[in-house]
Amino acid sequence: MRKLRVQTKTIIVFVSIILFISSCVWWKNFLSTFFFENIHRPSIQNGNSNKIKSSSLYDTKLESGELVKGQRLLYVEYDENGNVTHSTNGYFESFFTYEDNRCIEAKIFRDGQLCDSSVDRYEEDKRVETFIYNAMDSLLSRVEYKYEGDNMVESLIYDVNETLLKKSKYRYYENGKPEFSEESMYDADGNVVDYMWSRYDKYGNLLESDGKEKFQKLKFEYKYDKDGKILESVGFKQDGSKYPANIYTYDEHGNCIKKVSADNSMGNIWEYEYY
Repeated sequence: MRKLRVQTKTIIVFVSIILFISSCVWWKNFLSTFFFENIHRPSIQNGNSNKIKSSSLYDTKLESGELVKGQRLLYVEYDENGNVTHSTNGYFESFFTYEDNRCIEAKIFRDGQLCDSSVDRYEEDKRVETFIYNAMDSLLSRVEYKYEGDNMVESLIYDVNETLLKKSKYRYYENGKPEFSEESMYDADGNVVDYMWSRYDKYGNLLESDGKEKFQKLKFEYKYDKDGKILESVGFKQDGSKYPANIYTYDEHGNCIKKVSADNSMGNIWEYEYY
């Protein structure tokens, strides 16, 4: 039993199709990146939307010459405050418990066995540290957060020996949406071995990213309606070729209920439900 009393607020991650995951630690990192809320959750700008209840990611298959929904690859549940309470992708399952709108426990399981867990430390209303533990309750890593006003402007990830592994910096628009981010990865001697930057539009949607050789340059374009809702988005690879376009569908309340990305033979579908 840990003696440290902490409160946790979990920020869920950007999610893509996962066919294989090599370790629980990797999956925890996958569930801990910063911009998931702006990328994975449906983007609603008109202020009239209901609160999201669940989101599901499916692959697609051809039936009678048409692409239809296939196997579900990811399922995420939210409480009425928009906090993620449960997620599963067929390999790993995550559970989050909240008190006073803060997550007090986060655990990840594989085949019913605990893989790892995390707890956060707060000062006032800001999360200032995250501690990640393995199944044996041994500390794996620590994340430190720095702020300017209400905005987190820097996060630093250290290993169990307090060696810096990764530094991330963030800049924001006046509306609080992310404008720019950069990530630097370090070796044991403190040298930068990988680097990546990303630029976002005023709605927090990714416009462009680039970095060292490990990272392929990407660009994104969006079409919006008069209320600021995304109608279509498309990504461009470094050689100029396109990824399949994302087409967004909304209900009468302005809630995004479906996002489809597909070409002639493959793709994926996001579906969203609301309270």
